[in-house]
Amino acid sequence: RMERARAAVEAAGLPTHEVQHCEGSAEVLGWEILSEGIVRPKPSRAWRVILSIDWMLSQPKVNIADLDKLIGHCTFIGLISRPSLACLSSVYVFIAHHRHRVGPHSLWKSVRDELITFKGLIPMFEAVLTLDVNPTVMAVDASQWGHGAVQQSFDPALVSETIRHNDRWRFARHHELEVLR
Repeated sequence: RMERARAAVEAAGLPTHEVQHCEGSAEVLGWEILSEGIVRPKPSRAWRVILSIDWMLSQPKVNIADLDKLIGHCTFIGLISRPSLACLSSVYVFIAHHRHRVGPHSLWKSVRDELITFKGLIPMFEAVLTLDVNPTVMAVDASQWGHGAVQQSFDPALVSETIRHNDRWRFARHHELEVLR
């Protein structure tokens, strides 16, 4: 299936990287994938983000474009441990508030605190892909005005089947889906 998708992409004139098969551990796009089923940022990537946060915190005033770029990197590595992204709420507000204002800006105390907290979490970012499926499913949503969460227990087989479903189809055009079938 993957080979058919790669061939279709190549046929459309988009070159792909060579395919690498590995046994054991691998490194892909700044991630370590260990043979034990653990995925985590490569140490070099993690340190680059940690040191960038330190640099940002050392500045009396920051350029919003620089902070925005740093938060993009934080978000990328934070996706492996999604709850970590919750500690960046003031940072997101700060960027939105200053995005169209000229000049560098002093970071709010709450932004500094959140960056320090996030930096401290980075060494713990990993996902264990070999864990059993938890039959308790939760859904959450939040906004600046409130939040909500619900949970329900299901048959583990149903949960396993559901989490294997790729819902990115919602964002693809119909003909692109045909390539993957």
